[in-house]
Amino acid sequence: MRDHRAFSVQQAIDLLEEELHRARMENFQAAQLAENERTRRMVQVGNLINAIGHFQTHQDLRDIHDRM
Repeated sequence: MRDHRAFSVQQAIDLLEEELHRARMENFQAAQLAENERTRRMVQVGNLINAIGHFQTHQDLRDIHDRM
């Protein structure tokens, strides 16, 4: 009420609840973004491991073919 954003106690309570809700949503969004980044990195590592596995399989097949 002192900063003239609210003209009654109820308005002040409503503003406080709104600010708290906004802060919770911002924190939730930040957590989601962090989890998305973590998942993206895990997928990149998985793709790299998969590519290495394919390369090794290809090398193994070439070695078998060369021994024939």
